[in-house]
Amino acid sequence: MNKIIKIFLLAIAGGTVTLYLLQSKGYHSGPKWYNIESGLSEGKKQNKMILIDVYTDWCKWCKKMDSDVYSDKEIVSYLEENFICVKLDG
Repeated sequence: MNKIIKIFLLAIAGGTVTLYLLQSKGYHSGPKWYNIESGLSEGKKQNKMILIDVYTDWCKWCKKMDSDVYSDKEIVSYLEENFICVKLDG
């Protein structure tokens, strides 16, 4: 087999193993986000308070919240247990 093909296949295998290990360690990409309409409906159905995250695409601090706060496993667990999380584009 060609050397480039072997390297390519090894890279794919390594990436697959890495993704599997990250998922098995409980890494979480964030809480389940709803839009405003479905979030309000789900909040009534589950009798939970609504957390609304107002964000913009250009906001540095919004991105920091996503990467530092909403990716923390303990925070995500707390939010999903106690709130319906809504993302609202400002």
